[in-house]
Amino acid sequence: FLPGVVLPQALLPTIVVVALAYGANWAIMPSFLAATFSGSHVGVTFNMHAFSLAIGVLLTSSATGTLYDAQAAKTSEGGGFCHGPQCWQGAFALGLGVSILGLASAVLLACKRRSSAASL
Repeated sequence: FLPGVVLPQALLPTIVVVALAYGANWAIMPSFLAATFSGSHVGVTFNMHAFSLAIGVLLTSSATGTLYDAQAAKTSEGGGFCHGPQCWQGAFALGLGVSILGLASAVLLACKRRSSAASL
């Protein structure tokens, strides 16, 4: 694994995938919120979603930086930089935990919607 060779080649596809994910989120979310919650309150729920997304990005970015800095302080000799996979281990664990929480929330919401649709 040579980061200087692989990273520049992987940068453009990574940016494209992230841009598609964010674009899909903003395109699909109004109709999802209208179907899930009341159609008359789409503006309020959409703004709450946008606010919570911004707060989530702020908190996870801050936590990732804090985890990296803590690991860099342990392993570096005063330079503040960390080298190796252990540098990002805490950040990846945080990402895994948040992803599992999101998956569990999505499954719970799907089960709740399915049971409420069956009762209609």
